[in-house]
Amino acid sequence: MLNYLWITPHLNFIIVKMSRKIVYLGILIALVGVYFAFRPRTRLVKIGNGRVENCLLCHNDTPSPDKNHAKEALGCSSCHLGNPYATKKSAAHEGIVKNPANLPFAEVTCGACHKDQVQRVKLSIMATNTGIINTLRYQWSEIPEPEDTITLYNIARLPQTLAVSHYRKFCSTCHIWKKLNDLKGEIGKRGGGCIDCHIKKKSGHVAITTRIPSENCTKCHNRSARVGLSYFGKYESEGYGTPYLHGMPNRNRLSGGRFYRHLLPDIHSEYGLECVDCHTSTGLMGDGKLHHHVENQVDISCEDCHDPFFHIVKSDSDSAAILARLNQLIKIQPGDTVAVTRRHNTPLYNVKLENGKLFLFRKLRGDSVEITLMSESSYHTLKGHEELSCQACHSAWIPQCYGCHDIYRKDLKQLDKISYKRTKGRWEERRSYLRYEHPTIAHGPEGKIYPVAPGCQVYLTTFKNPEVLDSSMKSFALAFFDPHTTRRSSRTCQDCHLNPKTIGLGEGNLFVKDGRLVFKPIYDAKSSFLEIPLESFTDLKGNPLQKGSRPYVKPFTPAEIRRILRAGYCIQCHLSYSDPIYKKFDLSLKVFHRKGCPGSKGD
Repeated sequence: MLNYLWITPHLNFIIVKMSRKIVYLGILIALVGVYFAFRPRTRLVKIGNGRVENCLLCHNDTPSPDKNHAKEALGCSSCHLGNPYATKKSAAHEGIVKNPANLPFAEVTCGACHKDQVQRVKLSIMATNTGIINTLRYQWSEIPEPEDTITLYNIARLPQTLAVSHYRKFCSTCHIWKKLNDLKGEIGKRGGGCIDCHIKKKSGHVAITTRIPSENCTKCHNRSARVGLSYFGKYESEGYGTPYLHGMPNRNRLSGGRFYRHLLPDIHSEYGLECVDCHTSTGLMGDGKLHHHVENQVDISCEDCHDPFFHIVKSDSDSAAILARLNQLIKIQPGDTVAVTRRHNTPLYNVKLENGKLFLFRKLRGDSVEITLMSESSYHTLKGHEELSCQACHSAWIPQCYGCHDIYRKDLKQLDKISYKRTKGRWEERRSYLRYEHPTIAHGPEGKIYPVAPGCQVYLTTFKNPEVLDSSMKSFALAFFDPHTTRRSSRTCQDCHLNPKTIGLGEGNLFVKDGRLVFKPIYDAKSSFLEIPLESFTDLKGNPLQKGSRPYVKPFTPAEIRRILRAGYCIQCHLSYSDPIYKKFDLSLKVFHRKGCPGSKGD
């Protein structure tokens, strides 16, 4: 009885305690069940190749850069890196690269698929700036030859000479290592690595294209040689805006407030050809070798289209067929015949032989234009013309910027475009005058005659306010280049054989006095700090009056000048290239000296 009375309340207590635990356990089990029933599940977004790409949880509405880089196939992380498995923004964006085309990242981003191209680009002229740096140092007499291999990569180890300082604070804004939008204005639009060229305007995500619009080229190629302007018929004119419009400076403006006037564009521009229609990927992106100058890298020549070598496309894996597929507008099939470049045998997939005729297909539009082949007419085959480049005769004009007065202030600071720091030394540039007519011609590369124009004519004043430290001619040089002002018709015979500026003497009057050639320049040296005309490359005695941009860029010798001019005497009457006197010109001269002019006697 006592045991019962004692056990009963304790048992009730135990039962109550156990009931509470069971209830608590039940509640806990229920909560766990609710959690597992309604917990946020880990979502896995998979793309075409089975890869997880959770970036598309947030960026599904972002358009693909182009068909070859479709997000459904590559996702986002293939290019931008980051963590494609994460679902939280902070984790997903860890290690992300905003612009995967920037060259510091390109090997692990673009290079994952385009390894060969990235390696070539990093050694290309547009990445190394080798030509600009070493030509400038050569023309400023800081190195004996312009064939140095100092590049953008190792320029930091050079002492801060005047030429190096000038490059870092002025010239170094055009290279593809530069970050996009790092600075304001036109300069900020340059750079960005691969997309410096392969970008196309588009809202939202950047559009990538192999159909490169010319506006991408002219971001950089509108100063110095100014070929990007000349090609479209724009000539940067004097700083006061001539020709005037209703008594006021004209309204045509380039970046930086520069004035320009309209001249004849390149005939290829008139036919709607963009820069990329002629220039090849090898010529633009390099061939994997470090070149000293742009002429060593450029792949294309006039003859490649107008007197072409051919290649038969063997299969769908032929490089011409692959390039055409990347373009998406131009169709190439096995058995098609395309032109190739002479220098690197690069297939010109947009220059195709069809039914005995040669056509160029525009890369941005896909339509075609028939190419005129080089003729065997007398003006091409005439003896003495074999050394002439196409540009020497067919360039209608060339931009000529004479006499830069550079001012270097040692006491002021300016932004260094390599280090992005303001460092000591500030530069200012002022020009003397500009011209475009009567391009001078001279010896250029490969033993050919090319147009030349001022490459670097700098009169430098260095001072630390208010004291002038130095005032001297730092550089005086003419440079050869293709001005990109090609016309179907050539320059006249008289313009080459009778014009003293064309043959390198400069503007002035050339005449015979007492049996001797005499040249009187228009430029009055006595009224200036210079002793010679700015446009003169040589004198009649054969004394070079200024440097060439390369050791092989040289003016004509006195003997060559005499040979050029002696044909000029005949040209005044014998206007046709096919005139019999030019077929055996030396014999014609002998007959002339012995009997007088054969033409005057009806022979």
